[in-house]
Amino acid sequence: MANSYIEYTSGLTATTYSVPFNVLSITDVNVKGYNGTTWSDLTVSSRDAVAKTITLSGAPSAYQKIRVWRNTGTTQLVDFQNGSRLSESDLDTAYQQGLFVAQEVSENASTGALAKGDQGEQGVAGNDGADGNDGADGTNASPFPAGSVIYHAANTPPTGFIKADGATVSRSTYADLFAAIGETYGAGDGSTTFLVPDLRGEFMRGWDDSRGIDSGRSFGSSQADEFEAHSHNYTNPTNGSTPTGTGGGTNRSFPTTNGGTTTSTGGSETRPRNVALLACIKF
Repeated sequence: MANSYIEYTSGLTATTYSVPFNVLSITDVNVKGYNGTTWSDLTVSSRDAVAKTITLSGAPSAYQKIRVWRNTGTTQLVDFQNGSRLSESDLDTAYQQGLFVAQEVSENASTGALAKGDQGEQGVAGNDGADGNDGADGTNASPFPAGSVIYHAANTPPTGFIKADGATVSRSTYADLFAAIGETYGAGDGSTTFLVPDLRGEFMRGWDDSRGIDSGRSFGSSQADEFEAHSHNYTNPTNGSTPTGTGGGTNRSFPTTNGGTTTSTGGSETRPRNVALLACIKF
């Protein structure tokens, strides 16, 4: 059996005929009769989408054979918009419309039962349907804009990212990234290259942006480690003695100051607990 039609050559005294092929809408199904020379449109009285049948206004007994055929509409059923969210049903409908139209063009051209000019126009609609499926691929784009920074739990960057390691990279190869960050982290050679930020071994801090907590900082600048200025109170210890003797006079206490330094402790920097991950930037 063909994909878009079925022919009946016997039992033409009946008025209701089965529709065994797939359709987008039962209203796309029509019937033609062949008298041995030409095909003629037959009058349809009703269509049943559930039972998938079509009923004629009268029995086609005067014809040698009849063809129950599908004529899918050429108006695009799903209008794909840039950035829109597509459902599985949308994709199925667009795919089926293109497929059905292509089947109809091929099968009707090979049998000559239908007007070839009109079916040729439907073939163009089939190409549009395929373009719709391609459009769905656009929803797989990365949700991260160029210049976004992530920390990755592997020692190589994921697809679409490079290491944020202060490297000098090409302005043309990483055009979107250069458009996002420019020369903020280094101009490179000033014409064909630029630098990405070097986040290796660094903690991130939100830019003050005129709040006044970390004032005086330019965007993208680095900062050395530092203790906040402070002081400590201490007591100067003393000891003394009361000398004794046989001569006259008053016994006195003689204070003595004990000096010294504390033992050094700690490492080479001040830091909180942390985990080392790979800093990456979207290009």
